[in-house]
Amino acid sequence: MKRILIAALLFALPVLAQDYAGDDDLSWQTPPPPPDEYDYDQQAAAEPQLGPTLDDFRDDRELSWSGEWMNTPEYGPVWRPTRVDSDWRPYQYGRWEWTTVGWAWVSEEPFGWAVYHYGRWAYVGSWGWIWVPGRVWSPAWVAWRWGNGYAGWCPLGPRAVVWDRPAMWIFVGQNHFLDPVRHHVIPWSETPVLYNRARALPVQRGPRAGPIASAVARATGHEVRPVPIREASSPHASGGGGGVWYYRPRSAPMTVPAGGAAPRPHAQANKPHSNGGAPQAAPAPQAAPAPRARPQGKEESGSEHNKGPHAR
Repeated sequence: MKRILIAALLFALPVLAQDYAGDDDLSWQTPPPPPDEYDYDQQAAAEPQLGPTLDDFRDDRELSWSGEWMNTPEYGPVWRPTRVDSDWRPYQYGRWEWTTVGWAWVSEEPFGWAVYHYGRWAYVGSWGWIWVPGRVWSPAWVAWRWGNGYAGWCPLGPRAVVWDRPAMWIFVGQNHFLDPVRHHVIPWSETPVLYNRARALPVQRGPRAGPIASAVARATGHEVRPVPIREASSPHASGGGGGVWYYRPRSAPMTVPAGGAAPRPHAQANKPHSNGGAPQAAPAPQAAPAPRARPQGKEESGSEHNKGPHAR
């Protein structure tokens, strides 16, 4: 109860709001911009209609079962999760993986193929978090903070708005950055302090986004090597071999930094410093509740795996 009251107070503050005319990265409200405004590869610029359609998202059974579609004056069609816990936040149920296209979010939620790799997130009044769908695939659409022993991230808002309300951010100790996030989430009551302690990283796309691999290797004590992105045939399909599998319908264009920079090389973990310069210990993490399985009667046969959402 105490945590719910704290959450309510933190989210009761005004939220940054703005009119939204739409753009190709985010929605289908206006025609695509000219090719020279694209940040993704030449194929996407030449064929801007590649990527999922709005119907691909509307027809997805997991999105339909886990939330509801609404039309908003600011963003047009949006999706709102409804079968989640009251303290749910985007990018909390999963883990980070260093890939050949940068830090990629590997979701535990069955709707994660869509909402964490396309579009943006906004926070609107009593609705809470809403997802604004988009065409362009990215390993993740987040802003980052890093430093003084902490790692933090928050969904990017429409037009790449970075939300400055600490309660919207997720923080873990840097030593747990590669672990499943929900086991190491630092309580909301600590986020204002951590928000100020961790340094904001530049908002970039693709391999340049987020902490550098060598910093993660030092913080976690693990070697960090980039793994390839693999193409899955459906949201729940996966294959053997190395890499991370993602469903990208209709050959979704992939966002890359301007100039198409290659990912940074992998980093070797260094031994802890012996000069007393170790980062300050993070507050004790508080594990988030595990995603709950979808009722058996609702599950389709033949899917390779089906991790259910947070059903009430």
